[in-house]
Amino acid sequence: MRRALGIGGGVVTAVVLAVLAGSAASSDIYIWGKVLGPTAGKNAALVEISWAYKCLGDKLGAATYDWTLKVVRKQPLPEKTTTLGHGTTKFGKKIVQLWPGEYLPTSDPYTCETDRGAGYDKPEVGAPFTVPDYCSWTVSSTRGVVQLEHGSAVKAARPGSIVAPGDALVTPKGGLAGVSSTAGDGAATLAGSSRLEFDAKQCASRGGWKLRLDTGLLTASVQPSADRTASYGSVTPNATVSGGPGARWQVEFAKRTTKVRALAGLIRVAKKTGLPLTLKAGQTTTVTS
Repeated sequence: MRRALGIGGGVVTAVVLAVLAGSAASSDIYIWGKVLGPTAGKNAALVEISWAYKCLGDKLGAATYDWTLKVVRKQPLPEKTTTLGHGTTKFGKKIVQLWPGEYLPTSDPYTCETDRGAGYDKPEVGAPFTVPDYCSWTVSSTRGVVQLEHGSAVKAARPGSIVAPGDALVTPKGGLAGVSSTAGDGAATLAGSSRLEFDAKQCASRGGWKLRLDTGLLTASVQPSADRTASYGSVTPNATVSGGPGARWQVEFAKRTTKVRALAGLIRVAKKTGLPLTLKAGQTTTVTS
């Protein structure tokens, strides 16, 4: 607890200490989380947790510290607390792997004591931060009223809208939707009168992405910097089209027929039966049921 103590022959009252400590606790942030980037092959991120404590705002001299560092995932529910470690340093940082969600870093328990005998023993609460869902996509452009399907809910998709795994986009006749992956490893454009579903499982389990084209025309590309160990592709009812970093392709499905055009890199086309094909830029193929 905050205590009365003597300084230079005088007495600093508990009320004054309470004001000092309360001001520091309410206005100063001593713990931060910085998302460094996605973990290869996982829907998770490396996060740098840093701390720079100030005992009573560093107003009463040097201090010793004793703390337990934690992160509390506030969303999605249920709330979960993870202990990152115990220490006694004033400054420091550590890198941890965290899954998507909204987090709050804390030091709890936390105590400090200055060389003058002043102390503080309430939990320190840091700055909240968010670990992105690297399996999600973001709508970058639209033309016409593009629908975003999330389960049974349907709403208009606009630039900036988040497309979660399992969601679908539906474009009107003459419409268009552009999307980019949160992980920065892919981009796609959906032409008018098309429906595209974003696979709910592959990204989290194997890395990369899978786009399910139910009908219409899709252009997909894999960024050159994408993870080479992951898988990237689009699926129609009768074919799977995939490519590695730097690949780009166009796929159209209508009337039980899939048409594929390779635009860049090597494109692999797998049918439900028979051997897969490999296309070079400029080559095309057609798969019929």
